[in-house]
Amino acid sequence: MSAARTAAPAAAADRGAGPDSGFPAGSAGSTGSAGGVAGAVAARHLTDLFGDRRPAVHDLYDEVGGPIYHDISRRDPHEIRQVLAAVRAVPGPVLDLAAGSGRLTVPLLALGRPVTALELSPTMRSLLAGRLAELPAAARARCRVVADDMRTFVLPERFGAVVLATTTISLFDAPDRARVLERIRAHLAPHGRLLLSTVEIVPGAPTDSRTPLTGAGGRAYRLHERVDPAAGVRSVVIHPDPPAPDGPVCAGTVRILRPDKVTAELARHGLAVRSVEAMPTGSSRYRDWMIVAEAATASVEPAGIEPASVEPAGVEPVGAGR
Repeated sequence: MSAARTAAPAAAADRGAGPDSGFPAGSAGSTGSAGGVAGAVAARHLTDLFGDRRPAVHDLYDEVGGPIYHDISRRDPHEIRQVLAAVRAVPGPVLDLAAGSGRLTVPLLALGRPVTALELSPTMRSLLAGRLAELPAAARARCRVVADDMRTFVLPERFGAVVLATTTISLFDAPDRARVLERIRAHLAPHGRLLLSTVEIVPGAPTDSRTPLTGAGGRAYRLHERVDPAAGVRSVVIHPDPPAPDGPVCAGTVRILRPDKVTAELARHGLAVRSVEAMPTGSSRYRDWMIVAEAATASVEPAGIEPASVEPAGVEPVGAGR
């Protein structure tokens, strides 16, 4: 099982993935960006797990949850081999969307390519800066960190490869997925490729699961998942193990997107699917897929749009954030 893939749903708001749920941040009942049916699934899941207890509930990319996600994801090799193999197949610079704390950014830099890491969450950018500081100067010099939203970003160049991994596409509803794919298409060089991952639930799989995790620093965590096939969403809750009475607890929801649905949306945005590859999951509940799609021709960027906020690697921009 991929710890990073499983944990990723819990912080859609910091990824620019939709409106806030209306629950107060850092309190029991907070569900990140989930609203409507998804928010109801997450709220029921929290109630079933904690009953009358009221632990502080956070997103996995905020100032409390970000370090937890970082600790868990640093030990997770999921997708890295497939992403690097696909990037090697095309020339040119690489754009890593939702770069987080650098789980894929750092291996991509090892290929010797220029890498642009786009991340909206200030907490995750700070953690990414820490990882970049551990690299040789030559690798750091090839990385540019951009504070922006995947739905609206504008950069001055085109890329040979755009990476949108860890099933991040599932954080978005259909209108926002269209915006993300339009931005990706506008930034791909001719014959540039998008590398995208998604997950589907195996029919008949148990709806609830509990899994122990260990972070890179040795800290123990407990992962709770609930799948609601009728709602088409997955609820995720992570907390240190054993849990403290007042938290922290990280919680959120993600949509379940089958690969055929994703490939149909890619085609509508002028992206020709080159391959759909099943990836090992270590779980009987999921099927993970890596989808590679190609832009046949260059897209024309609309005029009159200001470029995104760009910062040197490891430098926090003034006023960056949501």
